[in-house]
Amino acid sequence: MGVCDLCGVDILLVYLVEEEGSSYAMVKLKHFSMENIIIRREEKRKKLKLFYKSIVFSELIQYLKPKLQFFAHHNFVARWQDAMLKFCLQNCVDDRIVSIIDFAKNYSFEM
Repeated sequence: MGVCDLCGVDILLVYLVEEEGSSYAMVKLKHFSMENIIIRREEKRKKLKLFYKSIVFSELIQYLKPKLQFFAHHNFVARWQDAMLKFCLQNCVDDRIVSIIDFAKNYSFEM
């Protein structure tokens, strides 16, 4: 997803001046990243933290390009799931149940 020659991230339209890094305009970047924190002696956990950073615009473009490929896949899956839910709800018969289960936190489902 997002890697073909016709619609991949590599053909993202970026002005040449920004791509080459000759643009020195600074932008503020806020992004979430995992950080290792120490709970007790030698016990480490990962915590999601919001980071702030000022970078040159060309660095922002290079930072975002690989993330766009993931976003393209995520967006495709989300749209497909939405379409399937609507299909199930429209075609559901009276003796059936449509269940929506969110596994975002990697929970498991047992019956």
